[in-house]
Parts: sequence; C-alpha cells; structure tokens
Amino acid sequence: MEDSLLVLQRCSMGWCQNPISNSSLAEEMRLEKISGIHVMRMSGPRVLLIFDSIEVRQQVIHSGVLDRWFSHVVDWHAKESALDCRRAWISVFGVPVHAWSRDNFERLVSH
Repeated sequence: MEDSLLVLQRCSMGWCQNPISNSSLAEEMRLEKISGIHVMRMSGPRVLLIFDSIEVRQQVIHSGVLDRWFSHVVDWHAKESALDCRRAWISVFGVPVHAWSRDNFERLVSH
C-alpha cells in the first residue's frame, strides 16, 4: 500500500475535454514528444496521469502542453480522487448470451 501511495505522489488527475481512448491519447502525446507520462482511465472524463517523477509532473503541467487535451489538471489527492463509482472492464468467457443479466454478472463478481 505504501508503494502505491509513493507512486501516487507523482500523479495528477486530468479531465478530458473530448472523448478519447487511452491509446489515442498516449499516441498523440508521443507524437508531440511528451514523454514520462503514463495514462490510466479512472471514470468518465477523468484520467490518472502517472509521471515518471515529481519533477517531470511539475515541468509538464507548468508548460501548459496538456491544455490541448484536458480542461483542467490537478495534483492527485486521496479526497479529491474519490469516485462516485468505479467502472472496470472484465472479460468473462463461457457465459451464453441468454444468461447475460445484471443479476448474473453481480453474482459472478461477488465471489
């Protein structure tokens, strides 16, 4: 847990201005020669920006280069990062289409 908190000290949260996939966002940043950032979707328009170091985070944020994609970017804080919900994609194999229902999938994830 402590290692995760150390990593989060060099993270920021960004709110995407327009819908964009993580892979497209990462590719656009690479083409703009922005390095030292890893992107992880949180929920809705929120993205966790994981920087290689606190110094890289400060440099990139203060340069304003992220304004192209994000309406605003803030340093990660535990209280601000609490989400109303957490969405995750899971892969489930072998469930026939006729068995797809919210109740059945809730039963799967509760075990």
